[in-house]
Amino acid sequence: MGDSRIDGLNTNEIQRISGEKYSNLAYGGGTAYEIIDTFWFATKRTSLKKVYIGINFNLFSSNNKGNRVPETISLIQFPLRYYLNLYITKISFYHLASKLWGINLVSESQNMEKAAFWNKQLGITTEAFYKVYSWPDAIIKELNRIKDYCKENNIELYFIIPPTHADLQNKVLYYSLSKEYGQYKQVLADISETIDFDYPNEWTKNKESFSDPYHIKEALKLEMVKEIFGKDQMRIGHILKAKK
Repeated sequence: MGDSRIDGLNTNEIQRISGEKYSNLAYGGGTAYEIIDTFWFATKRTSLKKVYIGINFNLFSSNNKGNRVPETISLIQFPLRYYLNLYITKISFYHLASKLWGINLVSESQNMEKAAFWNKQLGITTEAFYKVYSWPDAIIKELNRIKDYCKENNIELYFIIPPTHADLQNKVLYYSLSKEYGQYKQVLADISETIDFDYPNEWTKNKESFSDPYHIKEALKLEMVKEIFGKDQMRIGHILKAKK
């Protein structure tokens, strides 16, 4: 569970490496609120054995409030609403335009050079997260509630902090959030085992490993999968220690 940084992990590779079948319930642009609601939705649909939650610092904020899960659950419970939903109608029109007339109304690529997009992500995109950052007491409470449920039901719970580029890591200092950043990692480690990939190292300093400051390329995704699910010796990730 998580946002696009977890959604990008290949479940076929995870199964090949771990020998276990997983479902990826992460969403592009996902938030901590969506992760929490998705977890409780999953508990009602299946018997969970292991749960991996990816949560970067920009998700760990009470001001990152988006949540599409309640509406989605409503559509599942009342299918007729699916056909009356304006968003679904718009996307259906886009799909028909592509299939019938070859018109792509939603480009899948950025209309700018990588350097310009990189700077945009570091600029207005990061500002939208960090300038209004707020310590997420409610999220922490919910993550602890998930921990308690997992303990009661013999579910293994892990947190993953996916890597971001060093340029983005430096924005924590720029926005005077170093204290909160350190506390965020400690909170996760205190709740359950946490694997941290987001710190300065040879991978996170190399722009060739990233498509933008937030998102890694396939080589690093595969390395993450090997370390998380293959139980390989950690070369990139760190296991964070809980306070005693």
